[in-house]
Amino acid sequence: MHRWRWFGLVGLLLGLLSGLPVAAMDTQDGLPTVAVGIASPTAGQVLHAPSTTVTGTATAGSPVTVWLDGQVVETLEAGANGQWSLPVSGLTHGTHTLSATSTLDAGTWLYMLDPSCAVGRETCVRIADPDTATIHTTIHTSPDSAGGELLIAHPTMDRLYIGHSTGVDVYTHDGTFITRIALPKTVRMGALTPNGRELWVPQDASDGRGGMAVIDTATNTVITIFDTAVYGSGSTLVTASAAQDLVFSPDGQTAYAADMGDYSLTVLDVASRTVRSRLIREGDAAVGRRVLLNQAGTRLYLATRQGNALYVVDTATSSFTRVAVSNPYRPQLEGIVLSPDESKLYVVVYRIGDSFTPQNRALILDTATNQWLPTDLRWPQPNPVWGARAATRHPVTGMVYIGGGNGVMVFDGEERQPALELAAGLDNSVYEFDWLRRIATATASVTVRVDLSSDLGVEKTHAGDLVVGQEGTYTIAVTNHGPAVMPAGTTITDDVPDDLRVVAASGAHWSCAITGQTVTCTATVAMPALETGTVQIRVIPEAAAGASVINRACVDTLIDANPTNDCDDDLTTILHPALAIGKRSTPPNGTAVAAGNTITYFLDVTNTGTAPLTGVTVRDAIPEATALIAADPAVTPIDGVLTWELGDLAVGATRTVQFQVRVLPIGTTVAIRNVAQADSDQTSEQDSNLLIHPFDPTSISLVSFDAVATGGMVDLRWVTGSEVNTLGFHLYRSTTPNRNEATRVTTSLIPSQGATGGSYRLTDAHATAPLGQWSYWLEEVELNGQTTWYGPVTVRMHTIYGPAVMR
Repeated sequence: MHRWRWFGLVGLLLGLLSGLPVAAMDTQDGLPTVAVGIASPTAGQVLHAPSTTVTGTATAGSPVTVWLDGQVVETLEAGANGQWSLPVSGLTHGTHTLSATSTLDAGTWLYMLDPSCAVGRETCVRIADPDTATIHTTIHTSPDSAGGELLIAHPTMDRLYIGHSTGVDVYTHDGTFITRIALPKTVRMGALTPNGRELWVPQDASDGRGGMAVIDTATNTVITIFDTAVYGSGSTLVTASAAQDLVFSPDGQTAYAADMGDYSLTVLDVASRTVRSRLIREGDAAVGRRVLLNQAGTRLYLATRQGNALYVVDTATSSFTRVAVSNPYRPQLEGIVLSPDESKLYVVVYRIGDSFTPQNRALILDTATNQWLPTDLRWPQPNPVWGARAATRHPVTGMVYIGGGNGVMVFDGEERQPALELAAGLDNSVYEFDWLRRIATATASVTVRVDLSSDLGVEKTHAGDLVVGQEGTYTIAVTNHGPAVMPAGTTITDDVPDDLRVVAASGAHWSCAITGQTVTCTATVAMPALETGTVQIRVIPEAAAGASVINRACVDTLIDANPTNDCDDDLTTILHPALAIGKRSTPPNGTAVAAGNTITYFLDVTNTGTAPLTGVTVRDAIPEATALIAADPAVTPIDGVLTWELGDLAVGATRTVQFQVRVLPIGTTVAIRNVAQADSDQTSEQDSNLLIHPFDPTSISLVSFDAVATGGMVDLRWVTGSEVNTLGFHLYRSTTPNRNEATRVTTSLIPSQGATGGSYRLTDAHATAPLGQWSYWLEEVELNGQTTWYGPVTVRMHTIYGPAVMR
């Protein structure tokens, strides 16, 4: 019978890889010699990357399978020079086993069991080459060994197990006797556990109480025999059990036994070696004979000796479907085997009812619908005594083999293959089949240690102090001090302090994202040991920032050998630019001025912040009702505005500029107002304080005021353009320019000539003193009694100086 065995060659390697040498050569009897070796990495080598290239040698042209910790990486072919290499990735931190297996396929053997040979009635096993359809070896057990149904070729150990009435005989694969394992009852069809370490053998139940023998395949000794008849209590008590066939779930935790007891299917717990449950109780109508699992272990098929049915069991829910057989009536079903794609199940009909009439056909079940197909497999009429019992499938070609009374029939799908059928050398019906893939195998293995720890150190710096409103740059340098590469996916996290506005973040081989004040940069490629990667974060300090901030950056990776240097704090000084402009004057702010007076303005610009200033500029408009006399430093007004480009201004430094104006005569009472402005590259425009000089205009518009010496007298003349609220005029003289020493010349007020102004003349005949110079002042007297002074005009040697106005 063909059973899914979940290990095969893979199971062998999984169990043995950890203890294999770096190089191995296999010289199994009857198999070709094959060799394999691993050249690099070497045993015990320490790797510092998650990938490496495994290189080695093997028999030229042989397939080489590379394994990582028992899992297949890839199969490749050794070159004509016997060299091979394969990149292996996915190495994690820790110890790993790298193995290489080289194989040479020497063909497949088919084992066939006859429990009652013609010679001596002993159990016989015949070994055939299915490619040539010839039997090349026959194993005759001892005469007392008839009646068994167990035939298992161990796929990973040179063991062939043959069951009979007194136990299990152990042979080599090619038929050399090793030992006999005695058992108390006749052996039925058993199975190997998925790991190949135990052989479970059902014991016949002549007394109604079957058992299950568990054999250690390494030592060929019986571990235990446990009772399969005991299950439940009270109304659920079952005492009859006779397991006939056995199959294990893929995970090796559950065994399913076809049973001829009270129930047709017994479910066994492998770990505890107890009965877990029993299924399908239909009395004599259902006697479990053969059992088969699909490759996934989700669907189980149970063939029965009686009951006109096949059962399909859902292993997850333990629910089952009865598939009735109506043609032929009351068939005894035997061998069952799935097609390679599991779309069909072939079910051998041994005979009908209690008759000994052999059958020559196998039914075909559509596994998708659980319906019988209208066609079946047929072969020549069998031996009148022995009908067909066993069915199996070639592990390579997928062809179906059915053991009948007069030979082994072979079908490719539903097409019979007479050229591959076996007849010569067979005495009776084949009760059981098994296969052996004859593969010469050599395996080498090395254990390496992968150290993926990398000591990452981070350093955060900035160039110069940061200035409010100006962009600054932080540099985060991550250095891999080794020993391993820094993996892609390593992250830098920087929680930028509040009031530092993040502009951008970037770095070669880093992908950066900004979320609020948090900057996260992820490495896009691995970085080798002793290299440094950098990230730049550009920020602009805002006015609310303090005098200094601490900015911390941290790096995070999978395995860091030294976490003490994963973060770095950068103390950053924040400079705050500030500019102040103050304005003062001579005469001081608030002093009244009159036409003809001069005002000197002083503009003091001071760097009041903590950052040097550049591009300092001062602007001041020439006040209304004034005329510019001079500026220092000298500048030329543009559209009435004086502009000084002062350039740089150090912290705490002050620069002063000044300009002087003359007050112009105007006809209304006004105040002369002046405000200056200053700004820099770092600061916005700032206004100075406001200066105000009150200005009360005279009631006249004086056109001229002259004094001319004529003989011993002085002729005084003045002309007005307008006279507003003017009552009249007085004249004063002094021998000095000091008006306080002057005496009045006029004896009475000279009346005003009216609002439109006039021309006035007075001769001072009293200027007779022998002096060289006289100073004269003109006093305007207004209707409200307020006076305004003009002059002095000076007369000397007939020289006259132009008027000046004073109050």
